[in-house]
Amino acid sequence: MKNFKLILSFAIVLAITMYSCKKDLSEPHHSPENELMTHSQKVLSLIRAFDNKLESSLKTGGLITLDSAVWYTEALQNYEYAHPDSGSQDFIVFKSQYTLAVSPGGLVLMDDVETLYGLMEVQFLADIAVVSDPVKFLVIADVALDSTVGNTAHISVSNGLGVGEIIIYDPFEEEDDWIWGTGHPSDPLAGKCDTTEIGESDGSNELADRLNNPNMSSPPPAGYTDVETVNINYMNCYFKNPLNIDRVFNTLSYYFCIEDDAMNDYLDKYDYIIYHFNDTENDGDEHNIFVFNGEGARPVGKNFISVEIEDAFNYDSQRLFHFLHISYGIPYYDPAGGE
Repeated sequence: MKNFKLILSFAIVLAITMYSCKKDLSEPHHSPENELMTHSQKVLSLIRAFDNKLESSLKTGGLITLDSAVWYTEALQNYEYAHPDSGSQDFIVFKSQYTLAVSPGGLVLMDDVETLYGLMEVQFLADIAVVSDPVKFLVIADVALDSTVGNTAHISVSNGLGVGEIIIYDPFEEEDDWIWGTGHPSDPLAGKCDTTEIGESDGSNELADRLNNPNMSSPPPAGYTDVETVNINYMNCYFKNPLNIDRVFNTLSYYFCIEDDAMNDYLDKYDYIIYHFNDTENDGDEHNIFVFNGEGARPVGKNFISVEIEDAFNYDSQRLFHFLHISYGIPYYDPAGGE
């Protein structure tokens, strides 16, 4: 993930490149690319000067305007920590409030601004520490002047965090319809609903293939420790909303056909179960986790490794269903491999 510094630097390089390619135009100094380059250089210069001033002992007794304090603290927070070019599954916002002493003329002490910025940094680190997902980063920090009451400015900071790996699957296309699974292990793979691909694949195999081979937004780790397998089927997957009760496939029909729209729906449901965390009690078997409304199967602090989708039969209910065997672990990375 590139950070805010690289975004601005890239903008400058892009602007220079585009300007050099268009230097034969009649008015190159007034081109949008040249203006972007000039603006980027100015912004970088201002941010770096402010950062240097915070680090300098000469700031004692220095004054800046309240509006400048808001602009500089926001710009520096984003410059130091933000990754606005990176994608994530979710976006969450943490908001905090601060006060800053201000003179009747609207000026604030640089010492107080330094203290404010230090508190902002501490709060950001606390916000990101609360998130258990290993993929978490600041997307944007928004510093706002809410009000000024007497000699006190009330300032709020909203830290917008990107959370979770972006995972994209190849979708099931039109008429990509499959038999749910293979009822007995000795039978050939059930194939597609149009009787093709028999012996080649079936619905559960196609779902598992996509879930185990997503288009990820970052390279995989070198390996995992503390591996565990969580088992999920329709008997331990409960949802309050009746529309979601069939989150794990089950049927009474041996040759049940799952059409392409339903295949994409199950792909989404199984993705939800795999990647959302679970903190409920189990049934005594640490690997047989109950999944309730709003929860998944993922143990806190662990990453998804792989899933096996077993075609199974429940004698009590006389139902055929998918049994998800989901493996998780704590990832580790090899520095020599560039991770």
